[in-house]
Amino acid sequence: MKKIKYLSKIKSNQLFSHLTDNELLEIINHCSIKEYSKGGIIHLQKQPCNSLGIVLDGDVAIQRLDNDGRVLTIVYLKMGESFGGNLIFADQVSYPMTVSANSNSVILHIDKDTILELCQKDKTFLVEYIRSISNKAILVSNKLNTVVMKSIREKIIYYLNQEYAAQQSQRIILPFIKKDWAESLGIPRPSLSRELSKMKADNLIDYSKNWILIKWKIPDDTVAVR
Repeated sequence: MKKIKYLSKIKSNQLFSHLTDNELLEIINHCSIKEYSKGGIIHLQKQPCNSLGIVLDGDVAIQRLDNDGRVLTIVYLKMGESFGGNLIFADQVSYPMTVSANSNSVILHIDKDTILELCQKDKTFLVEYIRSISNKAILVSNKLNTVVMKSIREKIIYYLNQEYAAQQSQRIILPFIKKDWAESLGIPRPSLSRELSKMKADNLIDYSKNWILIKWKIPDDTVAVR
């Protein structure tokens, strides 16, 4: 697989956007690029984490399966986004969740030693790496806030407020199908559909297959985290 064709996609990640093509090629020549079919496992839960993953094509789901067999989707990652960076240097270097290909995907794997070398030699990379880890911590915190909310309506409203801040529109374009959305909220799909119908009847929202229109007043301090 010719790594040079992925340069622009790798540079879409803020960790590498400041590097020249030659500098980036020198780095990725020591890394591996792997293809995964839809549904393929990239990392199993409890598997050791020894590399940073960058999504070059497709999209990736990070999910946790509880003891009752329910799936909680923590996040979907698109082209240019990374995973594993917050685990490589942890005392417990294993994945707490499963990472899988949500569609046919291509992943760049950068080993721990290369990351450490870049942090030591490149201040911009180090700052962006710390920023990325910090954002991941906030994302997990927000996900926990969603999970511990008692009602399905609370979870839906919290999610839609976050998407409003990200999309800057009360007409929210849904980035996934309802099954994936239900998994990201940690609820069954039929329960999500029923609550959306109730919220529409209560004149809180209107919706179609790919969008939801928010009709309530958005809090002024709502901030999106990606």
